[in-house]
Amino acid sequence: MKNLTYILVSLLAASVTVGVSAETLTLDECLRIALDGNRQVKAGLLSSEKAEILRGTSFDLDKTEVSLGQETGGGGPENGLTVSQDFEFPTVYVARRKALNAEAALVRSNLREKRNEVRRDVTSSYCRAVYLRQYSSIRAAQDSLYREFARIEDARYRNGEISRLDMINARRTYEQNRMELEQSREAYQAECRVLAGLLNTDMPLEPSLQTPELDAGVGEPVLDFGSTPQGETYTRRVELGRRSLSLARQELMPGFSVSAVTQVFMKGFNPYHVDRERFKGDFLGFEVGVRIPLVFGSQKARIRAAKLDVAIAETMREQAEADAKTDYQNSLNEYLRARRNLDYYTDHGMADADEMERLSQVSYRLGEISQSEHIRNMEAVMEMRLGHADAVNQCNQSIIKLNYLKGK
Repeated sequence: MKNLTYILVSLLAASVTVGVSAETLTLDECLRIALDGNRQVKAGLLSSEKAEILRGTSFDLDKTEVSLGQETGGGGPENGLTVSQDFEFPTVYVARRKALNAEAALVRSNLREKRNEVRRDVTSSYCRAVYLRQYSSIRAAQDSLYREFARIEDARYRNGEISRLDMINARRTYEQNRMELEQSREAYQAECRVLAGLLNTDMPLEPSLQTPELDAGVGEPVLDFGSTPQGETYTRRVELGRRSLSLARQELMPGFSVSAVTQVFMKGFNPYHVDRERFKGDFLGFEVGVRIPLVFGSQKARIRAAKLDVAIAETMREQAEADAKTDYQNSLNEYLRARRNLDYYTDHGMADADEMERLSQVSYRLGEISQSEHIRNMEAVMEMRLGHADAVNQCNQSIIKLNYLKGK
């Protein structure tokens, strides 16, 4: 009963899987979908919009104080409506504006860096999926050949024509290729799911059959770190630290306070019944004050902390630049090595594999070689084609890394 239930569930799952066809996408389509639908990119766009809005808070005044005072008698200036407003020194607002501009620029740089990471991840996953599909196709082409070879060797063993060792070796060759084929198909499906996750979709998809042609753009022996998204982000962090330091220094400047008073008598409030007609008039007074901090310890501590923030940002930028240049040089060497391997397969390897396959098939049909020799030749052909597919993938992956480091 348990076995029957397992079989029914498996058939149902298989029918559901078969019923949903995978959508075939090109690399450009995947990149467009990913950049439009990636959640981190969306969050970066919202953060950029928020930073632009916060730029309008640079001229941030304290709340205006309004007070109404009335003496019990007389008509002095206390009888009136007072409006007071505090102001910072004008250079404080300028420094705050520059700091907010630097923060908005940093958010935009973070968004550019995130887009660059998405392009890298999607392109890398796409190329790997194409490679795994090609790998599976090459293995599948050998499957029927190895299966027939194992069947014939088993019959020959039963007839006493070959040893048991030869029969086991033929079976091993078939089973090993079959396991490699199954593993590559599972890896391909897993990579397609990874690609779908990067595109923020639950629908099954797969890459097109054509291997994308990537441009390495190799021409710069040394990385220009400042022009890359990562370098721009670190530069913006240093600039934000400097602007924050300038703002902390400006906050040592004195502030101002302005008050204006206009005469107002509340008729209903006169407990001593004083005649205030003689005090009435167009009285208007004002007051201007300066706010000077008497204790500078806390603000000086903020300035020292801001200086350390600048030093930390500069140190991190220098370290990131050194790491990026080392990584770029290593990636460039990997690309040149992968390019040489791919050039071999392009110039000679694949042509030799095709010729070897043709000659082996002709010789086998003419009886000039045995089936075992033909199988060994075809295995060598398969290894050469797998080597070519791997060389293409290695070359593409190195190009992807170079383009990511350069921000292209």
